[in-house]
Amino acid sequence: MSFTHNVFASSKSFEIYKKGLNLAAIGSFKDAKSDFIESLISVKKAHDDSVFPKEGLLMLKEFETRQIDKDSVLAYFRGTLMLIEKRFPDALKEFGIFYDKNPRNVIAANCYGMVLAYTGDYYRAIIFFKGAIELDRNYTDSYRNIIFSYKMLKKPQIAQKFEKYLSDIEKKPNVNVNFCQVWRAVKDYKITEWYSPQLNCILPKGVRVVILNDPPLEATTVGVMPLTSKGLDKKLLFDKKQKYYEGYAVIMNLENLKKYFVLDVNQKIEFDNEDAKEFWNMIGGTPFMTNFRKHTN
Repeated sequence: MSFTHNVFASSKSFEIYKKGLNLAAIGSFKDAKSDFIESLISVKKAHDDSVFPKEGLLMLKEFETRQIDKDSVLAYFRGTLMLIEKRFPDALKEFGIFYDKNPRNVIAANCYGMVLAYTGDYYRAIIFFKGAIELDRNYTDSYRNIIFSYKMLKKPQIAQKFEKYLSDIEKKPNVNVNFCQVWRAVKDYKITEWYSPQLNCILPKGVRVVILNDPPLEATTVGVMPLTSKGLDKKLLFDKKQKYYEGYAVIMNLENLKKYFVLDVNQKIEFDNEDAKEFWNMIGGTPFMTNFRKHTN
């Protein structure tokens, strides 16, 4: 999270997220996940800048894949709740627990710095923001937080240096492919990617797909899922036996996505196939799926 992306423009998105956050803070992760997904979709539709729902889903995914333990993820959600409620001493304590247990987690370092900055301790906050950047040179939130902190310290020249770094990162080609975007095929695309063998078929011109994950800046692939089934080989695409492995998703080369597809004017997520809709509801449209993660990270 960052100072520039921590405010919900949509009150509806915030209320849904806050409901999920309260559930997550007491360990009701399954119910919280549904609320985070609903909030994230609402955020996208409202062209909102808030990163809270996406980060919440990421933390749940890291817990599910055992990258962080339950105490850590609970500390993150409690800290975030307290940060939103401006209970900064309590938030600092919770994020401190999160960071102490996960000193090499970029979100832990950034969150701890966020609370320090909120309390006016900008110099110490910058140490943690820089620590986050050392862990992930492409973690844009920490750049934004450093820029804000240096501006508050009335050091515009240093802030400008980090603004240049941030600008260079955001100019990289993958930043315009985002979770929940809908793309439309402008010509037939034969799926040949080896990591989607059961989907070795053609996505015909006009088919609409939804992006399933936010590809990291260095990624070469992205997960997509067809919204329209017309013209597709349904036997391959909608094989229920594969449903819990890769389901109806395709892991596509980013260059191929941009070569064969364009961002659709109609961003509404509508399925014309009940099996596909059921699968989407099952996975919740989460931005990080286990089988995608190993290919897109």
